[in-house]
Amino acid sequence: MSKKAKLIISCVFQCLVCFLLINSLCTEGVLGVETEAFDFDGNPVTRYGFQVQVDAGKEDCFYQKIRAGSSLAVTYRVLQGGDLNVNGFLKGLNHTIIDSITNKPEGDFQTVVLETGDYSICIDNTLSRFSSRSVYIHLVTYIPSEWAQYVRELEEVHVTVARFTESINSVENSTNQVLNYQTITRMDYAWDFFWAARNRTYVQYWAILHCAIFIITSVFQVYFVRRLFRYVNVTPTAKPRA
Repeated sequence: MSKKAKLIISCVFQCLVCFLLINSLCTEGVLGVETEAFDFDGNPVTRYGFQVQVDAGKEDCFYQKIRAGSSLAVTYRVLQGGDLNVNGFLKGLNHTIIDSITNKPEGDFQTVVLETGDYSICIDNTLSRFSSRSVYIHLVTYIPSEWAQYVRELEEVHVTVARFTESINSVENSTNQVLNYQTITRMDYAWDFFWAARNRTYVQYWAILHCAIFIITSVFQVYFVRRLFRYVNVTPTAKPRA
């Protein structure tokens, strides 16, 4: 094969790769339905967790666009700051309050979204005037209706629907249990990390204080012991002792 033919094949291959990449970016969807404003990867489930710092005397809100018919679950936990208590709010369209938890260090919201739009999770730290709060938030949105569409697409490729649906439901339940366990484990890990860091600082300060006390005590002991054994070779009149 000549160099010219190899060059032509290489150019055609690169053009094909670029076309497929652009096409995948422009047509991302959930089971054939474009959902650019809904999720990040085209899956029927949107799940992510993040940690935020809410300043004293302030309220911070975080927004997620959710489609109608989706199940929404939000869990939050205060990791550090003051007495750990905050107010939590789940707000719908027009900032209407769907659910709220008052003066608690942790909480969870679960609801079914009836209208497509931007929903917000708000952490209110106005109860505290001096200390900020470090909060971990975990959000999951799930569309049950997408599974029915997924099953219909499987029928088109002649898959045994009944057995596969049972397997899918089993996998779905197991996956949800694993996700819940991971969420709890992550929160426990973050909680243990902050407590370990706080205890490390506490132990370090006390260790330094004990070392300083030990050194000062040792210096005083050496000084006074040497004074006990000090012998004067002259009398009070500055004459040598006999």
